[in-house]
Amino acid sequence: MEDVDKWLAGKTGELGTWSLKLIHGILNRAVNSAMRRDKVKRNVVDLCDIPEGARVVRRRP
Repeated sequence: MEDVDKWLAGKTGELGTWSLKLIHGILNRAVNSAMRRDKVKRNVVDLCDIPEGARVVRRRP
């Protein structure tokens, strides 16, 4: 869990909160899939908090 928290926190300077939520969701689904296949016993991503990301200004074309 601490590794995932640390990794997500390291991305806060470059990614926005929405992107961090997407990454968290992808990791969560991947670990859930591994649980169904008995590769891991617990989904530690469920225990992680999503940090607030950088303020990103979206440019429209």
